Amino acid sequence: MTDDLNSSTPEKEEPNVDDDQHDDGGTASTTTTDAVVSPVAPVSRSSSPSSKNNTKNAVPVRQQPLHSKVKIHLIAVGSAPILKKAKFALASNVTFGNLQTRLKKMLHINHQSDPLYLYVQQSFIPSQDDWLGDLNDLYSIRDELQIHYSLKEAWG
Repeated sequence: MTDDLNSSTPEKEEPNVDDDQHDDGGTASTTTTDAVVSPVAPVSRSSSPSSKNNTKNAVPVRQQPLHSKVKIHLIAVGSAPILKKAKFALASNVTFGNLQTRLKKMLHINHQSDPLYLYVQQSFIPSQDDWLGDLNDLYSIRDELQIHYSLKEAWG
């Protein structure tokens, strides 16, 4: 009787059985393509408790910027002295703090007492730890990073 029912209905594809998900000693239930997916993620056999702890404490690796060199255009604001050469190319892994130190030397500014404010996009001062390559990837205009510098606070 069941043969008549099976012959009248179109044949279904073979059920998909994943041995990793259903390794419970022979009582594995088969799933078809129409079945609801189990919310439990499959566990790979190569994972061990010690490797799980290592992935939780792993420090993410910082990716390199897209370009190896960054074109920088330094623009004076307010009463800041104007540079004779305002465009430079620096390595992308140079930090923003390093650029500020170099610019202070170029402008002959005392490192401790006189402040020098550097702004990206005329609006914010990046962190001293930021790479110029990262700032270039995010805020460059026509493939150059425009940095405005001032002796007094100019923008928020």
